[in-house]
Parts: sequence; structure tokens; C-alpha cells
Amino acid sequence: MKVVWQNSGDYVDFSPISPAYRDIVEYYINSLQEFNNFNLHPEETLFQADKFADMEITLIKVNDFLQKFKLDTFLINSDFSNTYNINRLHEKWVKLHIKYPNIGTLAAKLGLAMELDQVNHLCHSIEKMFYFVYNLQ
Repeated sequence: MKVVWQNSGDYVDFSPISPAYRDIVEYYINSLQEFNNFNLHPEETLFQADKFADMEITLIKVNDFLQKFKLDTFLINSDFSNTYNINRLHEKWVKLHIKYPNIGTLAAKLGLAMELDQVNHLCHSIEKMFYFVYNLQ
């Protein structure tokens, strides 16, 4: 999360060391507006709930593919709105590609390369939903 002073372009970038501290940062940012008469506006709304449904559908297809080869599957019944869960999912996707460097080629031969890549793309899209840029006027 980033607070940007609109007139000067100066900014303060907040990067909580743990998802648990995100609430504290949001409280602080909201306090700026409440106690200091700042006008605080999110620069853009990044939250897109459909990404969670897309992830679940994609993981079902990818898990079917992984099960055919007796490989570990991804946890589907996870709370994708939790950054910890998304980070663990992303980490598992990366480790799958490290352990099996030809997994993408195999998925392509079975017509599932797009779905396998989509897990990575959705992880990035969901991760970006947790970053907001605020403008102070």
C-alpha cells in the first residue's frame, strides 16, 4: 500500500512484514484521513472477486492433470483472499516447475498448458488486489 501526496508526488510505501499486520496499516492510513483532515482516495479499485472463482475452476482442471501422473495437487478449498494462502499456492506452483522442468511441455501435449500457466497468472492478479495506492489531497 502506498500513500501519495498529490501536490508533491512524495509517497510513503507500506509493506507489512506479515499479512496479519495489513489491518494495522489500513487502520493507520484511515486514521490519516480521520484525524488530519486528509482526503484519502484509492487510486484504483483492484479487488475482483471473480478471480477467486477463476482460480478454483483452473485448479480443478490442473489437479485432474496432476492426478493422472500421481503428482501432488493444489489445495482448492483455500481462502484465496488470504495473501498467505496465495503465496503458498504460488510457491507450490514454482516448486512444481523446478522439480519437473518439462511439466509445461507435458501439459501442452494434453492441451492444458494454458490452465497450468493460468495458475501463475491468477496468483499474480490476486496478489495485486492487495496493493492499493492512496492519494492525499
